[in-house]
Amino acid sequence: MLQFVGFGLGQITHSNISWYHSIYKSDLTPPGIVFAIVWTMLYVMIAFVGNFLWHYRDEPKAKGIWNLYIIQLLLNWAWTIIFFEFHLVLLAFLLIVVMILVNMNIVLKAKKRYYFAANMTVPYIIWLVFAGYLNFMIWKLN
Repeated sequence: MLQFVGFGLGQITHSNISWYHSIYKSDLTPPGIVFAIVWTMLYVMIAFVGNFLWHYRDEPKAKGIWNLYIIQLLLNWAWTIIFFEFHLVLLAFLLIVVMILVNMNIVLKAKKRYYFAANMTVPYIIWLVFAGYLNFMIWKLN
């Protein structure tokens, strides 16, 4: 399922890549290959977290974390559409801020009992902070 959605979102990104190349970006924007490598690794980690939480989904605490996981996943998918398809850069930035907060909440709720899920979410948060900066700079520069 994740791969199917990822493929569809990749098509949206690819069909709008000329728009992306035409806008002003931060000097810290990495080359496209970096995005491809990082997002591939992050989606694998996100899938591991989802699989891990799914196994504990009947536990009350895990159920709440699972719900946050689904919310952050939907927000992640929505970001691609909002940014690349509709070019709503400020809304996309605000969405990243919400994603950061939701994922931080996942880490805080998971860190004692579901240590694996918490640790696997931290690199995603770090990337989201960087992506938020890049998104903010696109909004500011354009």
